[in-house]
Amino acid sequence: MIGDRVRRGPVTPSLPFTFLHISSGLARKGIEELITAYCIAFSGDAPVLLAIKTFDNSMNTIDSLGEASDQCVKICPGNPDHI
Repeated sequence: MIGDRVRRGPVTPSLPFTFLHISSGLARKGIEELITAYCIAFSGDAPVLLAIKTFDNSMNTIDSLGEASDQCVKICPGNPDHI
């Protein structure tokens, strides 16, 4: 959607590029892998945001991962501020 990107304007710290993950939160959906890859790929000053939306269910694993930002600190010390 290049046209939308042009209208949106450039990616900046105040208007970051947003990655959106929506799932049930099951382990097989790869949320831990997603967070790991995101933290490795982007430094703390990258104008990016990772938004994770899960659904309330007994098998949701996102709570067991702890705070996503804490997970980034463990994986990659130069982690992004926005999760």
